[in-house]
Amino acid sequence: MSNNTINGSCVDQNNSTMNGTTHQNGTNNVDLWPKGPFTLLQPSSGCPDGWSTGYIQFEMQNPGSSYYSGTYLEGDSVNNLVQWHFCTKTSTDGSPNWPTGSYCILRHGGACPNAFMPGLVAFDEEDNGNQTNRVHHGTLPDLSSWFIDVALYFCCKNDGYNGSTEVTLPVTDPFYLFPYYNRDCQDVADMNKVREFTYFDCEDFSNQNNAAGATPLNVLNSNHNISFCYHYQ
Repeated sequence: MSNNTINGSCVDQNNSTMNGTTHQNGTNNVDLWPKGPFTLLQPSSGCPDGWSTGYIQFEMQNPGSSYYSGTYLEGDSVNNLVQWHFCTKTSTDGSPNWPTGSYCILRHGGACPNAFMPGLVAFDEEDNGNQTNRVHHGTLPDLSSWFIDVALYFCCKNDGYNGSTEVTLPVTDPFYLFPYYNRDCQDVADMNKVREFTYFDCEDFSNQNNAAGATPLNVLNSNHNISFCYHYQ
């Protein structure tokens, strides 16, 4: 779990950057990645050199059973509060295209990269909660207001066979990709992979969860179980 406070102030953000921190770890050159902008989940090891950071704290059903399955993701769930941290490449420098495959990333900057399909997942947070616990901080993926809650925009590719054909991406730093439609994790050349997930226990009463377009979800339920794949050497 990061050291960010579990109690904070709610800030409405739509496709913007707010008090973002540029991460410098001296390892991965921003130009080795495909052109930005786009966002990935942040591993506990940090973001590639030159990328910006931020996080969302979701306020889920209370009492509830939200939880995170692994140990590599920056963020955690404590009681009904779930944090996701992000790495965002805002630079438009880099290779022109993402490799053919079956995977998803998070949208940033108002449009998906070339050859990605757009999608959206809406989270129905606790109706009777303390909304000051809903924190949006730093540089974030594109968000949409969903009633008074939050929705994340995704960008997905499905032009490779179920992720089993290796793609080539920078290997110096660990990173996350989402599996398209909850399929297998994409194989990445010279990297290992571990599948993890976050279970979001969403509002029980008059649940307004939604999903549209291309996303990591293959089934829409009143709670979201979202998988992601940790790639590392």
